Amino acid sequence: MKNAPIYETKNVDLAAFLMFEGIKFLECRVERGAGKDLVVMRFLDDKTVCLDLERVFMTSDFKRYRDLVKYLLKEVHRKLKE
Repeated sequence: MKNAPIYETKNVDLAAFLMFEGIKFLECRVERGAGKDLVVMRFLDDKTVCLDLERVFMTSDFKRYRDLVKYLLKEVHRKLKE
């Protein structure tokens, strides 16, 4: 595993999709910089399929569903602040 390909993403929805597709989750790590910390999720891409799965995800109904949920949650929180 020392030289195994690693796939990284900052997108939690994509990370969940990769796990759903059976890609082994390795760890989260924090990238610190310019006043903003970002969490990077790392996966073992031993079959080198993660880029293909990312493309599938980006055009999937799952992504469209998650985008709509995020939009609606923003609207709910905006309304609650009024």
